[in-house]
Amino acid sequence: MVKNTNVKYVNPVWYMDSGANAHITSDASKLAEQQTLHESDFVTISNGSGLQIQNIGSSSFQFGHSSFHLNKILHCPQATSNLISVN
Repeated sequence: MVKNTNVKYVNPVWYMDSGANAHITSDASKLAEQQTLHESDFVTISNGSGLQIQNIGSSSFQFGHSSFHLNKILHCPQATSNLISVN
């Protein structure tokens, strides 16, 4: 669950979320490649509010002996958790 807040909170952990329809991070430094959005786009979260999307990017990371590459990660500065969408 992501909550809308004015407090900047950076949690380094990525959470698997079967209810999410997009990968989300509040930390732009987690994105290896990113494209800035020039229009106001929002992602709706579980409580019905929206988080502004500032950038879209990709990232790679290690988990055990496996490498993962995530595309289309939404950078939403107000997100309180890093989410990996697992549909």
